[in-house]
Amino acid sequence: VALSLIGHSLCIIFVVLYLIHRSGETWETFGLSRPQLGDLGIAVALVMADFALSRRFVDTMLLDDTSNGEGPFRSPGSSVEWLLMVVMCLVSGFSEELVTRAYLITRLERLLQSRFQAVLLSSLAFASYHIYYGVGPRLIYFVLFGMVFGGFYLLIRRLWPFALAHALINM
Repeated sequence: VALSLIGHSLCIIFVVLYLIHRSGETWETFGLSRPQLGDLGIAVALVMADFALSRRFVDTMLLDDTSNGEGPFRSPGSSVEWLLMVVMCLVSGFSEELVTRAYLITRLERLLQSRFQAVLLSSLAFASYHIYYGVGPRLIYFVLFGMVFGGFYLLIRRLWPFALAHALINM
């Protein structure tokens, strides 16, 4: 499963990077500037924001008692599975953030002339990545998660903190 998800994510990354390249705009326009040390601090703050949102909103108000809080993937057992999990989380996190934050928000903001609509539509696309969790409270959480990340992306316009935070949250 991990190798399949890694390959799928790499294909998506390739296509979106190609579209960005063909756009004639700079990589920085899409938040793809050189990573900086401060990106790590921002990523940690984003992970904490996710933790607060998931604990305060989803766990206490929306999820029923039968939910065990586990995702659709089993925990890794061997060291190779752990390595594959880390690579999968890094690549899939980068892929989702590249598409939904860097590319979609940038493009939709120009197309719709509305930052709010751009973030809302990209958040719905982000939630669609996680539909395997089911329709209901968790999907609402992913829309909210996308709105929070999208709003912060508009403030800093850097992809790396979001990709790193996403990978850490996935792990």
